[in-house]
Amino acid sequence: MTTDAVRKNAMTSLAALAAYAPATSEVLRWVGLQRRPSRLNSFAYGAAWFGAGVAVGSAAALLLTPHNGPEMRRRLRSQAERAKSYVAPEQGDARGIHSQQQH
Repeated sequence: MTTDAVRKNAMTSLAALAAYAPATSEVLRWVGLQRRPSRLNSFAYGAAWFGAGVAVGSAAALLLTPHNGPEMRRRLRSQAERAKSYVAPEQGDARGIHSQQQH
């Protein structure tokens, strides 16, 4: 055999051997050193999917609603105003409730 043939045969053998070698992540898993995603990454991943689901659901609800555009905007505006007044009442409302509790 010539040296070129030996080299070619050796390279082919190394390539075949490399094809059967396990990936680094598999070796780490076998030894018990597999990387685990952090809780923050898991939470962020779940929150992203939740947000995407909310966006898709909202878009589908708006597209499939039986009301026309102006009527739907009026309803959404009134619901947003109700939610805003529930979450953050006017300053006069808050003082009125506080003063009623003191008397």
